[in-house]
Amino acid sequence: LALELAVFSKKCKVPGRLDMLAEIDGKKYVVDYKSSASLHKHFPLQFSVYADAVEEFADFKIDATAALHLGARNKDKYTFKEWPNWRKEHLPIFQSVQKTWTYDRKKQGDKNVEAPILILPDKIKL
Repeated sequence: LALELAVFSKKCKVPGRLDMLAEIDGKKYVVDYKSSASLHKHFPLQFSVYADAVEEFADFKIDATAALHLGARNKDKYTFKEWPNWRKEHLPIFQSVQKTWTYDRKKQGDKNVEAPILILPDKIKL
């Protein structure tokens, strides 16, 4: 449906460029090409933001995100890995990590904001 599509998530305030928007067997995918030695666990977090951004601006639903892993160590030299649960599983994790990253970088005057220190009492009553 599209190649090298620039996207922007208003919700997450994140720009990106997805490699491919495809329809395969009636399902709509955000597909990202990967050529690393393996598929890393954090990749679907990136893809989920792309899918969310597409849904914000397009008139259709993304059914799954996927990686087209080029140069895989198998006879076909590629794998296609999909993540159909990107809305519930990966997007909330991305948003949580993004909030933590933003919190770490907030400035108050000229000083970086540090996480509050929790002071516990010597004894806790249960």
